[in-house]
Formats: sequence, C-alpha cells, structure tokens
Amino acid sequence: MITRRQTQAFTIVELLVVIGIIAILLSIALPVIGHVRGRSRDLLCQANLREIASALRGYAIENKGVFPYGFHWAHPRKMMGTTRADWERESTNDPEFVSWASQIGKWAHGGQGGSTESDPYNYSKVLQCPEALAVRPHYVGYAANMVVMVDPLLELMMGSPPDAQLRPAKLDDLRPDTALVWDTAIFVSSDYDVDFLVGMDIDDQRFWKGAAIPQYRYFSPSDPFSKVGNGQFGQNQPIRLGSGSSSYYNIDPGLNLNDPTVNAAPYQGNLRFRHQSETACNAAFVDGHVEPFIAVINDDDKSVRSHNALRRYFMTKWPSGASPDPNYPN
Repeated sequence: MITRRQTQAFTIVELLVVIGIIAILLSIALPVIGHVRGRSRDLLCQANLREIASALRGYAIENKGVFPYGFHWAHPRKMMGTTRADWERESTNDPEFVSWASQIGKWAHGGQGGSTESDPYNYSKVLQCPEALAVRPHYVGYAANMVVMVDPLLELMMGSPPDAQLRPAKLDDLRPDTALVWDTAIFVSSDYDVDFLVGMDIDDQRFWKGAAIPQYRYFSPSDPFSKVGNGQFGQNQPIRLGSGSSSYYNIDPGLNLNDPTVNAAPYQGNLRFRHQSETACNAAFVDGHVEPFIAVINDDDKSVRSHNALRRYFMTKWPSGASPDPNYPN
C-alpha cells in the first residue's frame, strides 16, 4: 500500500494571521517603549538640574553668597566697567570668558576646566538636557535666570548705570521658589554660543527702567514696576513667552530661515516645553527642588494656549519700601 507523506505547514491565511498579531503587538509595544525612554530622559534631565542647582548654591556660598555672572568676558578691568565697551571682547583672538555654565562646570570639577570657548567640552555633561541632545549637539541645554545671573553687556545695552544691573544677585535676594535654570530651546546660533543662554526673553526682561512697558524686575523702591500691583504685570500672573510683539512657538528652530516659525521661537533662553510630549519644561529652584512648568499646547502643536509659569518664579524679592503683591508677600 502506498501511503502519502503528510506534511505540516502554515497556510497563507495562518501566516497572515500571525503577521497581523505581531503587528498589533508592535503597535502596542512601541509607544510604551517610546514613553519609557522619554520618561527616562525626563528623569535624567531633572537629575541634571538638581545637580546644577546644588552647584550654583555651592558656588554662591563659597563666594560671599553671590551667584555667578550669566555671561561676561573675563578681563579684570571689565569687572568694574560702566560702559558697554568695557564689557566687550577686546579682539577676535580673545577666547576667554566666564559664564554661569563655565563656572559651574569648573566648580563641579574642583576648579578645573570649562573656561574657554576653544575647549568647551570641559563643561560637565550635566549641562546638557538628554532630550535636547536628540535635537542637535550643543554645549549647554539650559538657560539661567538673567535677573539672578546678570549679563552686564546686555544690561548696559539696555540702559546706563545706575539703571543697569551689573552684579549678580545674592542668596538673600531670592525666595526659595525663585527659578535658577530651566529647559531652553536649542537653535542653530545658540548650540555652541553660551552667551545666549540667559533668560532675556523670559517675560520681556530685556526692557529696562524708564521704558514704555515696565521691566519685570526692580532696581529701587521707586521703580515703576513696584506700583503696578496685581494687574497685568502682577507677580502672580503668567509670564509672557513672546518678546515684544513677536509670537512664541514651542519649537527648536532649524536651518530653514524661510520658515516663519524660526523667528517666533523661544530665543534668548526662553522656556522650552520639551518633556512629557512637549508639555513640560523642567526647572530648578533656589531651594534645590526641581519641578516642571506645564503648558497646554494648541492644535497646531507649536503655540501655547496657557501655562503655569508665574512671574514670581523669575523675580528677586521685593526691595525694601516697595509695595509687594498682597497675594504673595515676601
């Protein structure tokens, strides 16, 4: 008797079913894996900011309570400069500088490295947000509070002494919930230029005493901002994300200068909501804690509908003699 060998094999239908099941499982697993990786980058960013805040406080404690400069060219005579020219680099062959980032990089390494543009990778890796590194390589992924860590050149551009603020703030000038550093945008002209990384465009802080719009800081009890109260410029109001009349898009600008969003991005150290599906901006505060500012993004995935970054987080204490916001006393 001749018997036929019976073979076992998948039919085309069975193969299609298996492929379909694998595809479904992948469609479920990939977003979960992506979320886990994103959360890991978020937590690492928060850990970086805690270390930066600790280093900033340590630096201040070792320097009579004074924080580092946001940015200035490192020449002894410029430390007492009163004109813009005193603070500018003397030549194109003058790479030495001091910034909040280089000082913290040096402080974190026992005073070594992080002091010249020509050798920028002496910076500690703690200064780079892991989520921002996915955008493009850069030196520093965070911005410093310009009210706390001043940039004398930029201050002098905006006015003349005594209106300009030439010295960094002291620990005693700040509240525990004053923001020190936060996530900022990485764009083409700032990825390797750390003097951009002070929060000039936070709440239009480039404005100065005597301007049509009060600057969102104060130099004396007679400062016009101290008389505004809890109205449009009150310290419990959300900060303005745009600068002047420009719009704000929550993006990292690219190389395409014809894209209208490039000129409406968070320039000059503004907030960048890059975590938690681009709705959270991590920030470190004076007391050492880290928490995110949260934004509601519009349907265009670029513009911000609302956020909880209040003005008080970016300001020093009210000076003696000024009338503070009664809803948030010192």
